[in-house]
Amino acid sequence: MRIVILEQGISPKQSEKLMFLLKWMVNEMAKVSLRDVKSPTGELQEGEKVVGILTDDLKRLFAIRAALYANLGSVHRRLEEKIKLLAGSEIPEQEIKAMHVLHTTAHNEYQMSNSAFWHCVRGEFPSIAGQEIGVRKDWQVVTIDSMLIIKKDIIDGINEIFAKYSQSKEE
Repeated sequence: MRIVILEQGISPKQSEKLMFLLKWMVNEMAKVSLRDVKSPTGELQEGEKVVGILTDDLKRLFAIRAALYANLGSVHRRLEEKIKLLAGSEIPEQEIKAMHVLHTTAHNEYQMSNSAFWHCVRGEFPSIAGQEIGVRKDWQVVTIDSMLIIKKDIIDGINEIFAKYSQSKEE
């Protein structure tokens, strides 16, 4: 694995950090109780096709990804509060560095878990290669017809323009 990572242009130090985070995620997955993991609530949409159901391990990875996303939101809120408190005052360089490290770490952890999750989903369902995918209610893995979404967005946009035009003519 290290050789593959190095071939992709990642330094040995970055490779160590990556391996540490991967090991951490595997350890955290072992601690996740499926009873505590909630399925996404999104319903199947027009143009989506169910290709399978997430495995238990992918559900655990989904839970870790969700927790890291929630942590990222919490870090953002804490930093915003701290910046508001310190507004107008001189912020010590050490404080700026600490805020930067906290913010960068939270982003990197979430991005890593997100990439790992989607990479593993694609590995579990090879038939979805090259397609947009999502996870819906009851852990359904779906492919998404992006052209259908684009067409719907265009039609919705045109309808909105016509509605505004009709309103302005009535006034």
